[in-house]
Amino acid sequence: MKKDVTTREAVIEIKDTGSGIPLEIMPYLTQAFVQADNTLDRSSGGLGLGLAIAKVIIELHDGSISIDSGGLGKGTLITVRLPLAAAVNTRAIAQKNGENCSETHPLRILIIDDIPDISKVLSSMLNHLGHETMTAGSGPEGIEKALADKPDVILCDIGLPGMNGYDVARNIRQDQTLKDIPLIALSGYAQKENRQRSREAGFDQHLAKPVSLAKLQEVLAGIGSET
Repeated sequence: MKKDVTTREAVIEIKDTGSGIPLEIMPYLTQAFVQADNTLDRSSGGLGLGLAIAKVIIELHDGSISIDSGGLGKGTLITVRLPLAAAVNTRAIAQKNGENCSETHPLRILIIDDIPDISKVLSSMLNHLGHETMTAGSGPEGIEKALADKPDVILCDIGLPGMNGYDVARNIRQDQTLKDIPLIALSGYAQKENRQRSREAGFDQHLAKPVSLAKLQEVLAGIGSET
């Protein structure tokens, strides 16, 4: 790690001489489900979410990540930049500029996702925006927590094991005490047919994973202004 005293930032470089990255996928590496291993059996494993999640976490700290490779067989260089000075208070800036700010309308948000790391990242993002979060790792647990805690908003993954997100939405919409809670679908798939199926199940909105901090703020600001 080295420090750039001119811009007051820490620069972390991770370099290897391994298999490298095909040049054609370089611009897309921090997008969800993109992998250098594009064989049918995915022999290298993983879901293609690691760099996408890392990018979200780093940007929460006002930093950046970049990936560079000369191509297959030429290794990879990953560079992470993080500010050394105190982080900029984005909510204070938004208030000064007269923008919608979630700090004025804090929400209690239930996150339903079976991958703990994704729940942690989402919780961190939402806490950063001034909201309170609770998590559930399955559809039945999510419905149970919704009934017990009556959150202001529910963020629900679609690809849950057993009871999927569509089933969760239908159950919530059938319950008189929960039916008016804003429901937001989270999915790695966001094509027209995926969004249509979400609406039919009862979701109000459909967000593609990994969702950005700016998009979350935009969506929740609208909900917060109505509460």
